Amino acid sequence: MGCLPVPLSFLLGFGIGYVVNGTQGALWGAGAGLLVGIAGMGWLVHLMRGRR
Repeated sequence: MGCLPVPLSFLLGFGIGYVVNGTQGALWGAGAGLLVGIAGMGWLVHLMRGRR
């Protein structure tokens, strides 16, 4: 459950990058999507664990 943002943002970044700048943009978009997904995963895990 916590890792769901990673593949979603990866694919979304890939798609947006491809539309904007073709193959080169797809590479950069996938990388940016991966970073956003990892940050989102950390945020969701933090929220699920709650404050202690």
